[in-house]
Amino acid sequence: TYPGEKERIGRAAAALVKPGETLMIDGGFTTYQVAAHMTASPLTIVTNSFDVMQAVVGRDGLTLVFLGGTLNLISGTTVGPMTQEQALQLGADRAILGADAVSPVHGLSSPNAETAQTKKAMARRAGKLTVVADHTKLGGRAVYHVAPVESIATLVTDDRAEPGVLEAFRAAGVEVVVAPGSLVKGD
Repeated sequence: TYPGEKERIGRAAAALVKPGETLMIDGGFTTYQVAAHMTASPLTIVTNSFDVMQAVVGRDGLTLVFLGGTLNLISGTTVGPMTQEQALQLGADRAILGADAVSPVHGLSSPNAETAQTKKAMARRAGKLTVVADHTKLGGRAVYHVAPVESIATLVTDDRAEPGVLEAFRAAGVEVVVAPGSLVKGD
């Protein structure tokens, strides 16, 4: 839900990407929006998401590395030991990861073990970690730990996020980018 917020978050996160970067981008509607709105070129994109792949395929100046593994038919992403092992063989300037739950105390977490392991591998191999999450994902904690808050360089969220939660992220050393609000009522 919240497709308008997720599109704005995607646009704001895409604007942070610099030409020449190598990115690891995982699956999810918000990360798809990041890929769909990226204009920087040249880029190398490493992903386990069919949606992200389709968002960038055919664009000039992009190199795409698709991680193999077991296909999760619900999320349209590859997961499992093969996906993790491939991610750990690569390096990136930045990982752009979606969030089921991200907290200024507990960091990034996921309710799915295989998804968490893939995210963890991507975060480990990236110079910077950017988390994209709408306001409903902030402050929560899921069962599988991905990354401590200290390893999150940037959080990109929407303007409906609680100011106190955003301040707690900033106090933990996270750069917080709030995507501009909607021009359309009822978004």
